[in-house]
Amino acid sequence: MVLLKMTGSVAICAILFQCLIRPSYDEWRRTRVLIQAQASKLDRLKRNVEIRRGVEEQSRRVPREAFLTATDEFVLAKFLRDLEVLARRPTLSLVNLKPQPVQVKATHRVYPVKLTVAGRLQEVLQFVSLVTNRPEVTGMESFSLRGVQGGNAVECTLSLWLVKLTGGPTGGLAGPAGSPEKTHGG
Repeated sequence: MVLLKMTGSVAICAILFQCLIRPSYDEWRRTRVLIQAQASKLDRLKRNVEIRRGVEEQSRRVPREAFLTATDEFVLAKFLRDLEVLARRPTLSLVNLKPQPVQVKATHRVYPVKLTVAGRLQEVLQFVSLVTNRPEVTGMESFSLRGVQGGNAVECTLSLWLVKLTGGPTGGLAGPAGSPEKTHGG
């Protein structure tokens, strides 16, 4: 009889273990793994939010001049006029000024220009400094300097570019029908 009671107790324990304890333990383990995965995802999302805040803060510091607010033709014409104005110096002359095709990228547009100026070395270097230190994003791809025969003048050939960011504070440039402008200029 004792053996029968012990066997019954073991059988009941086995049934309880199989029906209640083991499924509860398995569910607890699955829940723990899920919580760990969710905690990892939450940490990643928190980092992304912090990165986004940093990017938004830096974006607010970008000058308005860096964003595209007009057609490609207008931007390029203004850039060329600005270069001509900067080249107006007593001993500096703009020898050549050639705009290149506009390069349309996903987040910005690049307006390349090739130009040649001639004059005294000090004036040429001051011109290059003024051109590359503008509020707009500008850069220099190439720079060559050579002496001009018969005086103390030099000739400087530059490949410059102006960058305008698209999708700026105003949501980017809107065309006549409210769609983004697709002008490529030249």
